[in-house]
Amino acid sequence: MDLIRLGRNEIKRNWTRTGVALAATALAAWMLVVSHMIPRGYPWGVGQAERAFIGGDLVVLPLSSRVESRNGANLTVKPWEGRDWQSHALYYFHRLSQEGYISEGSLGWRAFDPREVMDLIKDVPGVTRVEPYVSLPCLVGSVQAILRARDALDAESFPLSMARFIVEGEYPGPAAGSGMEALFPNFGGLEYNLVGSSVPVRVPRLVVNPAPSSKDPARLVGGAFGLGLDWDNGASVVLEVSGKYRVNTNQVLEPDATALPEFPAPGEEARFWDRPEVFVTKETFQEILAQTQAAVDLNQLPTYELLISVDRMSEAKAIASGIQEKLGEGFQVCPVPELKKLQVSGSALRFQGLDAGGLLQVQGFMLSGVIVAGSSYIMLVQQKRKIGLLRVIGATGKDVVVYVLTIVGYVAAAGAAIGFLAAKVLSLWSLLASEITAAEWIKLTFIDFISVFGMSLGISLALGTAVGLWAARVPSAEVLKRE
Repeated sequence: MDLIRLGRNEIKRNWTRTGVALAATALAAWMLVVSHMIPRGYPWGVGQAERAFIGGDLVVLPLSSRVESRNGANLTVKPWEGRDWQSHALYYFHRLSQEGYISEGSLGWRAFDPREVMDLIKDVPGVTRVEPYVSLPCLVGSVQAILRARDALDAESFPLSMARFIVEGEYPGPAAGSGMEALFPNFGGLEYNLVGSSVPVRVPRLVVNPAPSSKDPARLVGGAFGLGLDWDNGASVVLEVSGKYRVNTNQVLEPDATALPEFPAPGEEARFWDRPEVFVTKETFQEILAQTQAAVDLNQLPTYELLISVDRMSEAKAIASGIQEKLGEGFQVCPVPELKKLQVSGSALRFQGLDAGGLLQVQGFMLSGVIVAGSSYIMLVQQKRKIGLLRVIGATGKDVVVYVLTIVGYVAAAGAAIGFLAAKVLSLWSLLASEITAAEWIKLTFIDFISVFGMSLGISLALGTAVGLWAARVPSAEVLKRE
Protein backbone atom coordinates (compact mmCIF):
# COMPACT_ATOMS: atom_id res chain seq x y z
CA MET A 1 0.00 0.00 0.00
CA ASP A 2 1.61 3.24 -1.21
CA LEU A 3 0.53 5.63 1.53
CA ILE A 4 3.13 8.24 0.52
CA ARG A 5 1.56 8.54 -2.91
CA LEU A 6 -1.87 8.59 -1.32
CA GLY A 7 -0.74 11.47 0.91
CA ARG A 8 0.51 13.48 -2.08
CA ASN A 9 -2.80 12.95 -3.86
CA GLU A 10 -4.64 14.08 -0.75
CA ILE A 11 -2.71 17.39 -0.81
CA LYS A 12 -3.65 17.95 -4.48
CA ARG A 13 -7.34 17.31 -3.78
CA ASN A 14 -7.44 19.64 -0.77
CA TRP A 15 -5.58 22.80 -1.83
CA THR A 16 -8.13 25.00 -0.09
CA ARG A 17 -7.31 23.30 3.21
CA THR A 18 -3.53 23.23 2.76
CA GLY A 19 -3.15 26.65 1.14
CA VAL A 20 -3.08 28.53 4.45
CA ALA A 21 -0.45 26.15 5.84
CA LEU A 22 1.62 26.52 2.68
CA ALA A 23 1.47 30.33 2.90
CA ALA A 24 2.41 30.34 6.58
CA THR A 25 5.49 28.18 5.98
CA ALA A 26 6.53 30.26 2.98
CA LEU A 27 6.22 33.45 5.04
CA ALA A 28 8.34 32.03 7.87
CA ALA A 29 11.04 30.97 5.40
CA TRP A 30 10.93 34.35 3.67
CA MET A 31 11.34 36.18 7.00
CA LEU A 32 14.37 34.12 7.97
CA VAL A 33 16.19 34.74 4.69
CA VAL A 34 15.27 38.43 4.53
CA SER A 35 16.45 38.95 8.12
CA HIS A 36 19.98 38.16 6.92
CA MET A 37 19.70 41.05 4.49
CA ILE A 38 19.54 43.48 7.41
CA PRO A 39 22.95 45.17 7.55
CA ARG A 40 25.43 43.69 10.01
CA GLY A 41 27.22 47.00 10.06
CA TYR A 42 26.92 50.54 8.81
CA PRO A 43 27.26 52.47 5.56
CA TRP A 44 30.84 53.28 4.71
CA GLY A 45 30.70 56.98 5.60
CA VAL A 46 28.72 56.85 8.86
CA GLY A 47 30.51 58.57 11.75
CA GLN A 48 33.62 59.18 9.69
CA ALA A 49 34.52 62.40 11.53
CA GLU A 50 34.42 60.69 14.94
CA ARG A 51 36.19 57.64 13.55
CA ALA A 52 38.95 59.83 12.16
CA PHE A 53 39.43 61.76 15.40
CA ILE A 54 39.29 58.67 17.61
CA GLY A 55 41.47 56.68 15.21
CA GLY A 56 39.31 53.58 14.87
CA ASP A 57 35.96 52.13 13.88
CA LEU A 58 35.34 50.26 17.14
CA VAL A 59 36.14 51.26 20.72
CA VAL A 60 36.87 48.83 23.56
CA LEU A 61 36.26 50.18 27.07
CA PRO A 62 36.73 48.38 30.42
CA LEU A 63 33.03 48.65 31.26
CA SER A 64 30.50 45.88 31.75
CA SER A 65 28.87 44.90 28.47
CA ARG A 66 25.55 43.88 30.01
CA VAL A 67 23.08 45.03 32.62
CA GLU A 68 21.89 41.56 33.56
CA SER A 69 23.93 38.80 35.15
CA ARG A 70 24.22 35.44 33.46
CA ASN A 71 25.62 33.55 36.44
CA GLY A 72 23.42 34.96 39.18
CA ALA A 73 26.02 37.35 40.56
CA ASN A 74 24.88 40.67 41.95
CA LEU A 75 25.08 43.69 39.70
CA THR A 76 25.83 47.01 41.34
CA VAL A 77 25.89 50.63 40.25
CA LYS A 78 29.36 51.95 40.94
CA PRO A 79 30.36 55.60 41.20
CA TRP A 80 32.51 56.89 38.37
CA GLU A 81 36.14 57.17 39.48
CA GLY A 82 37.77 57.52 36.10
CA ARG A 83 39.39 60.56 34.52
CA ASP A 84 38.56 62.34 31.29
CA TRP A 85 42.09 61.98 29.93
CA GLN A 86 42.02 58.20 30.22
CA SER A 87 39.57 57.52 27.38
CA HIS A 88 36.67 58.91 25.34
CA ALA A 89 34.15 57.41 27.79
CA LEU A 90 33.12 60.74 29.33
CA TYR A 91 32.77 62.36 25.93
CA TYR A 92 30.05 59.90 24.93
CA PHE A 93 28.67 58.98 28.36
CA HIS A 94 28.70 62.49 29.78
CA ARG A 95 26.40 61.48 32.65
CA LEU A 96 28.85 58.92 34.02
CA SER A 97 29.99 61.31 36.74
CA GLN A 98 26.43 61.78 37.98
CA GLU A 99 24.95 58.31 37.44
CA GLY A 100 27.89 55.92 37.61
CA TYR A 101 27.92 52.63 35.74
CA ILE A 102 26.84 49.03 36.18
CA SER A 103 29.38 46.41 37.16
CA GLU A 104 29.40 42.78 38.22
CA GLY A 105 31.29 41.88 41.37
CA SER A 106 34.54 43.75 41.94
CA LEU A 107 35.27 44.26 38.25
CA GLY A 108 35.03 47.95 37.44
CA TRP A 109 36.74 50.72 35.51
CA ARG A 110 40.42 49.88 35.33
CA ALA A 111 43.58 50.02 33.32
CA PHE A 112 44.47 46.90 31.36
CA ASP A 113 47.41 45.53 29.42
CA PRO A 114 46.64 46.16 25.74
CA ARG A 115 48.97 43.35 24.67
CA GLU A 116 46.83 40.74 26.44
CA VAL A 117 43.66 42.02 24.80
CA MET A 118 45.35 42.16 21.39
CA ASP A 119 46.34 38.52 21.74
CA LEU A 120 42.71 37.59 22.39
CA ILE A 121 41.26 39.39 19.38
CA LYS A 122 44.07 39.05 16.83
CA ASP A 123 42.30 36.15 15.10
CA VAL A 124 38.87 37.81 14.87
CA PRO A 125 38.01 38.10 11.16
CA GLY A 126 37.73 41.66 9.87
CA VAL A 127 40.12 43.32 12.35
CA THR A 128 42.84 45.22 10.50
CA ARG A 129 44.53 47.24 13.25
CA VAL A 130 44.42 47.58 17.03
CA GLU A 131 45.91 50.62 18.79
CA PRO A 132 45.84 51.55 22.49
CA TYR A 133 44.69 55.03 23.42
CA VAL A 134 47.78 56.70 24.94
CA SER A 135 47.31 60.09 26.58
CA LEU A 136 48.19 62.42 29.45
CA PRO A 137 46.50 65.50 30.86
CA CYS A 138 48.45 68.68 30.29
CA LEU A 139 48.30 72.44 30.77
CA VAL A 140 48.82 74.68 27.77
CA GLY A 141 49.29 77.93 29.64
CA SER A 142 46.23 77.94 31.86
CA VAL A 143 44.09 75.84 29.48
CA GLN A 144 43.52 72.20 30.37
CA ALA A 145 44.07 69.83 27.46
CA ILE A 146 44.94 66.22 26.70
CA LEU A 147 48.27 65.23 25.20
CA ARG A 148 47.82 62.25 22.92
CA ALA A 149 50.30 59.93 21.20
CA ARG A 150 49.30 59.04 17.67
CA ASP A 151 51.38 58.53 14.55
CA ALA A 152 50.22 59.54 11.09
CA LEU A 153 50.77 56.08 9.66
CA ASP A 154 50.82 55.37 5.95
CA ALA A 155 48.15 52.75 6.66
CA GLU A 156 45.94 55.46 8.15
CA SER A 157 43.86 56.07 5.06
CA PHE A 158 40.59 57.87 4.50
CA PRO A 159 38.22 58.03 6.31
CA LEU A 160 40.44 57.57 9.41
CA SER A 161 43.02 60.18 8.42
CA MET A 162 43.17 63.34 10.51
CA ALA A 163 44.61 65.18 7.51
CA ARG A 164 41.06 65.95 6.37
CA PHE A 165 40.43 68.08 9.44
CA ILE A 166 43.64 70.10 9.51
CA VAL A 167 42.66 73.69 8.75
CA GLU A 168 46.21 75.02 8.82
CA GLY A 169 49.67 73.45 8.70
CA GLU A 170 50.22 69.71 8.75
CA TYR A 171 50.27 66.68 11.01
CA PRO A 172 53.51 66.36 13.04
CA GLY A 173 56.12 64.17 11.44
CA PRO A 174 59.12 62.32 12.90
CA ALA A 175 61.10 64.28 15.47
CA ALA A 176 63.90 66.31 13.91
CA GLY A 177 66.72 67.56 16.10
CA SER A 178 65.57 68.89 19.43
CA GLY A 179 62.21 70.21 18.23
CA MET A 180 58.99 68.47 19.22
CA GLU A 181 56.03 69.14 16.93
CA ALA A 182 52.36 68.92 17.83
CA LEU A 183 48.95 69.34 16.18
CA PHE A 184 46.84 71.75 18.23
CA PRO A 185 43.05 72.22 18.37
CA ASN A 186 41.67 75.28 16.67
CA PHE A 187 39.16 75.78 19.50
CA GLY A 188 38.80 75.78 23.27
CA GLY A 189 41.18 78.68 23.90
CA LEU A 190 44.01 76.97 22.00
CA GLU A 191 43.22 78.50 18.61
CA TYR A 192 45.49 81.47 19.35
CA ASN A 193 48.64 79.34 19.05
CA LEU A 194 49.97 80.14 15.59
CA VAL A 195 51.49 77.54 13.28
CA GLY A 196 55.28 77.62 13.68
CA SER A 197 55.17 79.11 17.17
CA SER A 198 56.59 77.47 20.29
CA VAL A 199 54.15 76.71 23.08
CA PRO A 200 55.14 75.78 26.68
CA VAL A 201 53.19 72.79 27.97
CA ARG A 202 53.16 71.43 31.51
CA VAL A 203 52.80 67.65 31.87
CA PRO A 204 52.74 65.48 34.99
CA ARG A 205 55.02 62.58 35.66
CA LEU A 206 53.29 59.32 34.77
CA VAL A 207 53.52 56.57 37.39
CA VAL A 208 52.55 53.01 36.53
CA ASN A 209 50.83 50.94 39.26
CA PRO A 210 51.54 53.49 41.99
CA ALA A 211 51.13 53.07 45.72
CA PRO A 212 49.88 56.42 47.05
CA SER A 213 51.80 57.75 50.00
CA SER A 214 49.90 57.65 53.28
CA LYS A 215 51.43 61.03 54.15
CA ASP A 216 50.15 62.70 50.99
CA PRO A 217 47.43 60.53 49.41
CA ALA A 218 46.19 63.35 47.16
CA ARG A 219 49.56 63.67 45.45
CA LEU A 220 48.83 60.83 43.06
CA VAL A 221 45.58 60.98 41.12
CA GLY A 222 44.04 57.77 39.79
CA GLY A 223 46.32 55.46 41.72
CA ALA A 224 43.60 52.83 42.07
CA PHE A 225 43.38 52.45 38.31
CA GLY A 226 46.95 51.44 37.43
CA LEU A 227 48.21 54.83 36.25
CA GLY A 228 49.01 57.77 38.50
CA LEU A 229 49.86 61.39 37.86
CA ASP A 230 52.56 63.13 39.84
CA TRP A 231 52.21 66.84 39.08
CA ASP A 232 54.81 67.83 41.68
CA ASN A 233 57.55 66.07 39.74
CA GLY A 234 56.24 66.84 36.27
CA ALA A 235 58.03 68.80 33.58
CA SER A 236 57.54 71.76 31.27
CA VAL A 237 58.19 71.03 27.62
CA VAL A 238 58.09 73.23 24.56
CA LEU A 239 56.04 72.06 21.58
CA GLU A 240 56.18 73.56 18.13
CA VAL A 241 52.78 74.03 16.49
CA SER A 242 52.94 72.08 13.22
CA GLY A 243 49.26 72.55 12.45
CA LYS A 244 45.76 73.12 13.79
CA TYR A 245 42.61 71.06 13.35
CA ARG A 246 38.88 71.42 13.73
CA VAL A 247 36.50 68.47 13.42
CA ASN A 248 32.98 69.03 12.16
CA THR A 249 31.12 65.94 13.37
CA ASN A 250 28.15 66.31 11.04
CA GLN A 251 30.18 66.98 7.90
CA VAL A 252 30.24 64.09 5.40
CA LEU A 253 33.38 64.08 3.31
CA GLU A 254 34.06 62.38 0.01
CA PRO A 255 37.34 60.59 -0.71
CA ASP A 256 38.32 63.18 -3.31
CA ALA A 257 37.65 66.16 -1.04
CA THR A 258 40.66 68.45 -0.77
CA ALA A 259 39.72 70.54 2.26
CA LEU A 260 37.28 70.70 5.13
CA PRO A 261 34.58 73.36 4.55
CA GLU A 262 34.59 76.03 7.22
CA PHE A 263 30.78 75.95 7.45
CA PRO A 264 28.20 73.17 6.94
CA ALA A 265 25.75 73.07 4.08
CA PRO A 266 22.80 75.51 4.15
CA GLY A 267 20.16 74.42 6.63
CA GLU A 268 22.63 72.40 8.75
CA GLU A 269 23.78 73.34 12.22
CA ALA A 270 27.52 72.94 12.67
CA ARG A 271 28.54 70.53 15.42
CA PHE A 272 32.25 70.52 16.21
CA TRP A 273 34.23 68.09 18.31
CA ASP A 274 35.07 69.92 21.53
CA ARG A 275 37.54 67.55 23.18
CA PRO A 276 40.88 69.45 23.25
CA GLU A 277 43.47 66.83 22.32
CA VAL A 278 47.00 67.87 21.36
CA PHE A 279 48.43 65.28 18.95
CA VAL A 280 52.10 64.28 19.00
CA THR A 281 53.89 61.30 17.51
CA LYS A 282 54.67 58.30 19.69
CA GLU A 283 58.34 59.16 19.47
CA THR A 284 57.68 62.64 20.79
CA PHE A 285 55.39 61.30 23.53
CA GLN A 286 58.13 58.92 24.66
CA GLU A 287 60.60 61.81 24.76
CA ILE A 288 58.18 63.86 26.89
CA LEU A 289 57.87 60.97 29.33
CA ALA A 290 61.65 60.81 29.52
CA GLN A 291 61.84 64.50 30.40
CA THR A 292 59.55 63.83 33.37
CA GLN A 293 61.98 61.06 34.38
CA ALA A 294 59.19 58.51 34.14
CA ALA A 295 60.65 55.04 33.68
CA VAL A 296 57.88 54.01 31.31
CA ASP A 297 58.05 52.12 28.02
CA LEU A 298 55.31 53.40 25.75
CA ASN A 299 54.82 49.92 24.24
CA GLN A 300 54.16 48.45 27.69
CA LEU A 301 51.94 51.21 29.02
CA PRO A 302 48.57 50.16 30.47
CA THR A 303 45.57 51.71 28.76
CA TYR A 304 41.89 52.37 29.35
CA GLU A 305 40.74 52.20 25.74
CA LEU A 306 41.51 50.25 22.59
CA LEU A 307 40.86 51.57 19.10
CA ILE A 308 40.10 48.96 16.44
CA SER A 309 39.97 49.44 12.68
CA VAL A 310 37.94 47.01 10.56
CA ASP A 311 38.19 46.12 6.90
CA ARG A 312 34.51 46.79 6.17
CA MET A 313 32.05 48.96 8.04
CA SER A 314 29.21 46.90 6.55
CA GLU A 315 30.34 44.06 8.88
CA ALA A 316 31.17 46.25 11.90
CA LYS A 317 28.36 44.88 14.10
CA ALA A 318 29.33 41.28 13.39
CA ILE A 319 33.02 42.02 14.03
CA ALA A 320 32.14 43.80 17.29
CA SER A 321 30.12 40.76 18.38
CA GLY A 322 33.07 38.48 17.64
CA ILE A 323 35.40 40.68 19.68
CA GLN A 324 32.89 40.90 22.54
CA GLU A 325 32.66 37.11 22.64
CA LYS A 326 36.45 36.88 22.94
CA LEU A 327 36.77 39.52 25.67
CA GLY A 328 33.80 38.50 27.83
CA GLU A 329 31.72 40.59 30.21
CA GLY A 330 34.52 42.78 31.58
CA PHE A 331 34.72 44.89 28.44
CA GLN A 332 32.35 46.76 26.21
CA VAL A 333 32.92 46.80 22.45
CA CYS A 334 31.18 49.78 20.87
CA PRO A 335 31.05 50.70 17.18
CA VAL A 336 31.66 54.42 16.88
CA PRO A 337 28.30 55.01 15.09
CA GLU A 338 26.55 53.49 18.12
CA LEU A 339 28.50 55.77 20.44
CA LYS A 340 27.15 58.72 18.46
CA LYS A 341 23.61 57.55 19.20
CA LEU A 342 24.35 56.95 22.89
CA GLN A 343 25.81 60.44 23.20
CA VAL A 344 22.25 61.80 22.99
CA SER A 345 21.39 60.28 26.38
CA GLY A 346 24.95 60.24 27.68
CA SER A 347 24.11 57.45 30.13
CA ALA A 348 25.99 54.20 30.67
CA LEU A 349 23.01 52.82 32.62
CA ARG A 350 21.27 51.63 29.52
CA PHE A 351 19.55 48.37 28.71
CA GLN A 352 21.22 46.13 26.19
CA GLY A 353 18.61 43.57 25.25
CA LEU A 354 19.40 40.13 23.98
CA ASP A 355 19.48 39.62 20.25
CA ALA A 356 15.93 38.43 19.64
CA GLY A 357 16.36 37.80 15.92
CA GLY A 358 17.03 34.08 16.23
CA LEU A 359 14.22 33.65 18.77
CA LEU A 360 11.72 35.36 16.48
CA GLN A 361 12.77 33.14 13.57
CA VAL A 362 12.20 29.98 15.62
CA GLN A 363 8.83 31.33 16.77
CA GLY A 364 7.87 31.97 13.16
CA PHE A 365 8.58 28.39 12.17
CA MET A 366 6.82 27.07 15.27
CA LEU A 367 3.75 29.05 14.29
CA SER A 368 3.91 27.76 10.73
CA GLY A 369 4.39 24.21 12.05
CA VAL A 370 1.30 24.58 14.24
CA ILE A 371 -0.70 25.81 11.24
CA VAL A 372 0.53 22.93 9.04
CA ALA A 373 -0.18 20.31 11.70
CA GLY A 374 -3.47 21.98 12.63
CA SER A 375 -4.65 22.03 9.00
CA SER A 376 -3.77 18.37 8.68
CA TYR A 377 -5.63 17.59 11.89
CA ILE A 378 -8.77 19.39 10.70
CA MET A 379 -8.58 17.58 7.38
CA LEU A 380 -8.21 14.19 9.09
CA VAL A 381 -11.05 14.87 11.55
CA GLN A 382 -13.29 15.51 8.57
CA GLN A 383 -12.08 12.29 6.93
CA LYS A 384 -12.07 9.86 9.85
CA ARG A 385 -14.14 7.46 7.71
CA LYS A 386 -11.32 7.33 5.14
CA ILE A 387 -8.81 6.47 7.89
CA GLY A 388 -11.15 3.73 9.09
CA LEU A 389 -11.29 2.41 5.53
CA LEU A 390 -7.49 2.32 5.40
CA ARG A 391 -7.48 0.28 8.59
CA VAL A 392 -10.04 -2.11 7.11
CA ILE A 393 -7.89 -2.84 4.05
CA GLY A 394 -4.85 -3.57 6.20
CA ALA A 395 -3.13 -0.31 7.10
CA THR A 396 -1.33 -0.45 10.43
CA GLY A 397 -0.96 2.37 12.92
CA LYS A 398 2.55 2.98 11.57
CA ASP A 399 1.18 3.26 8.03
CA VAL A 400 -1.33 5.87 9.17
CA VAL A 401 1.47 7.90 10.82
CA VAL A 402 3.47 7.76 7.57
CA TYR A 403 0.38 8.92 5.67
CA VAL A 404 -0.04 11.94 7.98
CA LEU A 405 3.67 12.83 7.97
CA THR A 406 3.66 12.72 4.16
CA ILE A 407 0.95 15.37 4.08
CA VAL A 408 2.70 17.51 6.69
CA GLY A 409 6.18 17.08 5.20
CA TYR A 410 5.22 17.92 1.63
CA VAL A 411 3.31 21.03 2.67
CA ALA A 412 6.18 22.23 4.90
CA ALA A 413 8.83 21.54 2.23
CA ALA A 414 6.81 23.22 -0.53
CA GLY A 415 6.16 26.29 1.60
CA ALA A 416 9.82 26.53 2.65
CA ALA A 417 10.96 26.27 -0.96
CA ILE A 418 8.59 29.01 -2.12
CA GLY A 419 9.62 31.40 0.66
CA PHE A 420 13.33 30.59 0.30
CA LEU A 421 13.45 31.15 -3.47
CA ALA A 422 11.38 34.35 -3.30
CA ALA A 423 13.63 35.85 -0.59
CA LYS A 424 16.84 34.81 -2.34
CA VAL A 425 15.79 36.47 -5.57
CA LEU A 426 15.08 39.62 -3.57
CA SER A 427 18.43 39.43 -1.79
CA LEU A 428 20.43 39.39 -5.01
CA TRP A 429 20.56 43.18 -4.81
CA SER A 430 22.96 42.85 -1.86
CA LEU A 431 25.70 41.84 -4.29
CA LEU A 432 25.46 45.29 -5.85
CA ALA A 433 24.31 47.44 -2.93
CA SER A 434 26.84 46.33 -0.30
CA GLU A 435 30.39 45.12 0.15
CA ILE A 436 29.37 41.45 0.31
CA THR A 437 31.22 39.23 -2.16
CA ALA A 438 29.74 36.54 -4.38
CA ALA A 439 31.47 33.82 -2.35
CA GLU A 440 29.99 35.18 0.88
CA TRP A 441 26.54 35.37 -0.71
CA ILE A 442 26.79 31.72 -1.80
CA LYS A 443 27.92 30.70 1.69
CA LEU A 444 25.03 32.60 3.26
CA THR A 445 22.63 30.99 0.78
CA PHE A 446 23.79 27.53 1.87
CA ILE A 447 23.39 28.44 5.56
CA ASP A 448 19.91 29.83 4.87
CA PHE A 449 18.96 26.67 2.98
CA ILE A 450 19.96 24.44 5.89
CA SER A 451 18.24 26.72 8.42
CA VAL A 452 14.99 27.10 6.46
CA PHE A 453 14.44 23.46 5.58
CA GLY A 454 15.86 22.19 8.87
CA MET A 455 13.52 24.26 11.03
CA SER A 456 10.52 24.00 8.70
CA LEU A 457 10.61 20.22 8.34
CA GLY A 458 11.85 19.58 11.87
CA ILE A 459 9.14 21.56 13.66
CA SER A 460 6.34 20.56 11.27
CA LEU A 461 7.18 16.85 11.39
CA ALA A 462 7.49 16.94 15.18
CA LEU A 463 4.02 18.44 15.53
CA GLY A 464 2.71 16.25 12.71
CA THR A 465 3.84 13.15 14.59
CA ALA A 466 1.41 14.02 17.38
CA VAL A 467 -1.41 14.31 14.81
CA GLY A 468 -0.30 11.02 13.24
CA LEU A 469 -0.37 9.21 16.57
CA TRP A 470 -3.91 10.46 17.12
CA ALA A 471 -4.95 9.26 13.63
CA ALA A 472 -3.33 5.88 14.26
CA ARG A 473 -5.80 5.29 17.09
CA VAL A 474 -8.83 5.81 14.85
CA PRO A 475 -10.61 2.41 14.80
CA SER A 476 -11.69 0.62 11.63
CA ALA A 477 -15.29 0.93 12.83
CA GLU A 478 -15.24 4.54 11.67
CA VAL A 479 -15.89 3.25 8.15
CA LEU A 480 -19.46 2.42 9.23
CA LYS A 481 -20.17 6.03 10.29
CA ARG A 482 -21.48 8.74 8.03
CA GLU A 483 -19.29 11.82 7.52
